[in-house]
Amino acid sequence: MGAFPMLPGASGTQGARRLAGKGTATGPQSIHKVLSLNPTTKKVTVSSYTNTPISSRPLSPAPEEPRRIPPPPREISYAKQAPDPVHPWKNMQFPDLQYIPPPKGLI
Repeated sequence: MGAFPMLPGASGTQGARRLAGKGTATGPQSIHKVLSLNPTTKKVTVSSYTNTPISSRPLSPAPEEPRRIPPPPREISYAKQAPDPVHPWKNMQFPDLQYIPPPKGLI
C-alpha cells in the first residue's frame, strides 16, 4: 500500500508522510488529515485534526457490574415419594401447601 499523495506547500507534509507510511499514529495523540474540495471554486483544502483528551470533560463513569443470578444448588430437587393415586395433582415435594384465594373485589 502506498502513502497518501501530499500536495506541495501543505504544512507538516513530512510528519503526514511518516504517518501515512505507518498507517497509524503512535503515542496518545492521533493526527488526521482531511482533504476537501470546494465544488464551486475547485480549490483543495487540507485540514489537520488531532485527538487529544479534553481535560475539562469529566471521565465517563465505569459501567456498573450487572447483578448475577446465583448458581443452582448442587443437589437436584425432586419429590422422593410416589404420587398419591387418589390425588395425582398433589404437590409431593411440599405436601402442606394450601391454596388461598385472593380477596373478593381484586379479580
